Amino acid sequence: ILPILAGDSNLSLICENIGPKAKTLKLIRNKLTDEGIAKILLHLGNIVTLNLSQNLLTDNVLDILYENKKHLPNLKTLIVSQNKIV
Repeated sequence: ILPILAGDSNLSLICENIGPKAKTLKLIRNKLTDEGIAKILLHLGNIVTLNLSQNLLTDNVLDILYENKKHLPNLKTLIVSQNKIV
């Protein structure tokens, strides 16, 4: 995703359309927040690799991902480097 399209609302719209078809999704440097992740998870059921590096994610995103793991049944690789996760 190009940084010009960055932000939670734009990424939510994009994931609604490409999420069901994509196996790998790289959302690097897109200013994605914890709240944005919660919104897009519903559309990522076929994702095998999810790269969320270099966003605005905090420790809370780990809880969000765990609580919504049923929406990511195929997820094998999750990358969350260079965020605000301690």
